Amino acid sequence: MHWTTRYLRWISALSSFPEDAAAVQTYRQAMEFREKQMALIMTELSPLAEHASCCETVSRLCCFKDIEYLTALALALEIGSFRRFPTAQGFMDYLGLVPSAHSTGTTRREGPIPGAGNGRLRHLLIQAAWHYVRPPASAKISSNAGRASRWR
Repeated sequence: MHWTTRYLRWISALSSFPEDAAAVQTYRQAMEFREKQMALIMTELSPLAEHASCCETVSRLCCFKDIEYLTALALALEIGSFRRFPTAQGFMDYLGLVPSAHSTGTTRREGPIPGAGNGRLRHLLIQAAWHYVRPPASAKISSNAGRASRWR
């Protein structure tokens, strides 16, 4: 969870009961703990992206808006080579991002995505799409934002 600086100032300025202040402090400590965990994970994963087979793919994926270093690295490691998919349709089939279809005679009805395919990658791409469509109004710049530029 990334709370913006503005939000942290606002929540600190609230006059509240002591119980509320304790809850806010607990959430802030949990957030700081998670941020430290993410920094440690990023440190441990950095050597993977320097591997020759991943470096180029990670740097290319980081060029897309709202695909940051960790997402790009996960995509690169999970997919391996994008060349194994001859068409975009083949890649979408692999991810399970094609709608299900029911047809009888002349009637064709499309349904939701079937959920088959690689769920982890589908989740990553859907989250990146949501970030692209609905950017935060005032976001805190992530400490990992500089890492992406390192791979470009």
